[in-house]
Amino acid sequence: MGLLGRSWALLVGLVGVRAEWYDGIPSVQVFGPEQQEEAESFFRDHYQKYRQAEFSAARQAVLLKRGDYNFSFEVPFYTSVAGVGLGPNEVTVRSFRVPSRLPWQQGGATKTFWRSVEGLNAKETCLWATSQACPLRRSIIHGDLQLSGFHEDEKTLGPSSGGFMADVDVKGTVLLGTQQQFLFRNSEFGHVNLKKNTNAYNTVYVGVKGTPETHEINAPQMVSSIPKTERVAEKPFLVEEMGHWFVSVPNLKLDSVGSRQSAFAPRISIEEMYVARAGDTASSINVGIQGKKGLLLTPGLYEVGEPIMVTDPGFVILGLGFPTLVSKGALPAIMQMADDARVAGILLEGGAEVDEIPRTDALLLWSGHGGVASDIFARVGSFKYENTFHKPCTAKRANIFFEVEGDDVVVDHTWLWHADHDDCTSRWPDSLSAVSCQSQNALLVRGKRVIIYGLQAEHTLEDQVVWYGEEGKVFFYQNELPYIDPYFRLPGSNFGTRFVSYRVAENVQAHSAIGLGSYIISIQGHSYVKDVTAFAVPETTELHNAFIWHITSKNRTPYFKNFLCTASHCLPCSRSRCGDYSKESNMGFVWGFSQLNYV
Repeated sequence: MGLLGRSWALLVGLVGVRAEWYDGIPSVQVFGPEQQEEAESFFRDHYQKYRQAEFSAARQAVLLKRGDYNFSFEVPFYTSVAGVGLGPNEVTVRSFRVPSRLPWQQGGATKTFWRSVEGLNAKETCLWATSQACPLRRSIIHGDLQLSGFHEDEKTLGPSSGGFMADVDVKGTVLLGTQQQFLFRNSEFGHVNLKKNTNAYNTVYVGVKGTPETHEINAPQMVSSIPKTERVAEKPFLVEEMGHWFVSVPNLKLDSVGSRQSAFAPRISIEEMYVARAGDTASSINVGIQGKKGLLLTPGLYEVGEPIMVTDPGFVILGLGFPTLVSKGALPAIMQMADDARVAGILLEGGAEVDEIPRTDALLLWSGHGGVASDIFARVGSFKYENTFHKPCTAKRANIFFEVEGDDVVVDHTWLWHADHDDCTSRWPDSLSAVSCQSQNALLVRGKRVIIYGLQAEHTLEDQVVWYGEEGKVFFYQNELPYIDPYFRLPGSNFGTRFVSYRVAENVQAHSAIGLGSYIISIQGHSYVKDVTAFAVPETTELHNAFIWHITSKNRTPYFKNFLCTASHCLPCSRSRCGDYSKESNMGFVWGFSQLNYV
């Protein structure tokens, strides 16, 4: 506990006032319905301050106690807003919004990252014009839900590239708009509007009521519907009840359909959690969690020079407001070795200097069996913020972002990102992050029967995803290849030596994935990837609704050489044909398969 926290605890002891767990933590704001004006003012000021703070070091959680709040609010970068009732119906607001941040010509909502809403009951239509790392969970919306928006007075919807939502009930219509891809899980919709899509190439619905009807062959606007969610547990969440706080840990569900929003779940009292705050390090956290059932990471940046060690079965890590673990060494930031553990709501950042450390282990190494990882975000890049453990605008390294060695693990939403842009240079696409920072793989899976819902991996310099474990399943995959070309070092071959977007090891006997997309951006006059293969899998793999998209290939030769390669043959791409469907769009060429089934 820092000096401020110790001083507050002493004052509380002297005057006899009961301390709350969030006292002395300015990055956690808690409001009750009697504080309407104060809450609305905070939201307004906070949004104006951080609405364009894409690489800010600020982090914030806003917690709303049960009751009615007669206002709407907007959510900026690195901010989580959560109702802390048992169910979303207990915390009511008018609406919540995330507008398009920039004009269409400058990216629309494609750089609108790192924010979340959960546990709210919204009375009116909501706007959620976001892209990666913006989960929307455990909420009810009585109006429509718009997933893309206009910038100010523009007449054209800005592009958006999300996204993920789970356990959401939309009474009105879900308007996809310009969303290029989206994963919907265990939700209920009155209607989904597909008619006005411009680039909705990949939408996946798992265990959703109200899924839009589609034809069997629907490329390039591929819509995948899986009636039941095979195995998942909803993300843990904070609850306040009569002045007492606890973490609710929803149980694992099998073959579930529709939104759950159940209040009947095991609880961990806040006294049984170690509450970490900015200033804590991995060393102090490891001491603090001894004898506890969980770790609550409050918003802030944390120096991680040694792994946070999770060894107790059923242990829970819950992050609020995108707490960022900056890994300074070669070892993992988190070593999750316990069975049936839960890790949720964290941002892992590679902070090792390239010229000091030749290689790093996975930022998150998960070796325990079972358990669920929810909203796991990781990145490496050169960023301008500066503190005692982060040098600004220097080349950083993270060889592996997330490695799963345990069996029967569920991963529920992740974005693993080697930054393609930053706030240290305006050179795009050859930014300092893209050219100087080092990475290898976004995800390695070695465990058996691992299931992932909402896998997003981008720009790492070798295979983005590598799968060695048997009986793995992926529902929704979104990938963009690196802008620079790291592949010149190795000769090409059908299967083994050139890097790909998604690789399943040759000896794997059972693997399935549905709703997969891999993209290339090439800008003339800059370095870029070319002559690559998107997918490398054995003949035993099942792929459904897979596509590739050369976003900037209009009137130019496509830079995907092959759509897919097995050990015995490749399916090559050309302007005239790649698989079962090809199309020239206003942003390039799209090629896709409605089904690939080698079994």
